Amino acid sequence: MTPEEERINRGRRLKMVRAMLDKTQTEFAELCGFSSIALALWETGKYSGLSQKGAQKVLRVLEELNIICSLAWLWHGLGHAPYHTQENQAVRATPDSLTLDVQHVAIKAEMALFLETITDSFVFEVADDAMIGYQVGDYVGAKWSETAAIDRLDKDVLVLLADQRLLLRRIGYDRRYPMFFLYASNADSKAADLRIDEAPIQKFAEVMRVWKVV
Repeated sequence: MTPEEERINRGRRLKMVRAMLDKTQTEFAELCGFSSIALALWETGKYSGLSQKGAQKVLRVLEELNIICSLAWLWHGLGHAPYHTQENQAVRATPDSLTLDVQHVAIKAEMALFLETITDSFVFEVADDAMIGYQVGDYVGAKWSETAAIDRLDKDVLVLLADQRLLLRRIGYDRRYPMFFLYASNADSKAADLRIDEAPIQKFAEVMRVWKVV
């Protein structure tokens, strides 16, 4: 996927969450605190597209309006699609699920603080069981790294590939060829892309924080 295609898809996801609220571009822009012109450009993927700062504003508004949406989904299309909490009232009525609600609120507050205080940071929602120590639904706080991939061998990292996929994996290096490859630490996983040879690594991010919901 080209950068232009990624911007267009990001704009489509932004338009989708606006439609969930049944808001016009002007109404939604006012709620989020930016201009309707900027919103129109973001929804069509023009110029640089939706910024991370803009995405974070959108997520704060969605949370206030009871829409559950992750940065990983809005930014990369990864993880669960957004949904309205009112659609899940029956599930949330049990004591166990109420405890989970409290945990989610605390985690979201921590993630917001993480994003505000650490430059070039983002939050990723784990979508598979490929890595030992992580499960589906966990959140990973990460920061884009400027160090060389060779310095992060056999460490848990988030890797952005040339096709714009974002994966939680480890980086390996085969000196025989030579080439970098990505691999999963959970050999029993049924997830896709457990190993990618000659990995087209565009950039990678250091894992700095993990949030788990018990």
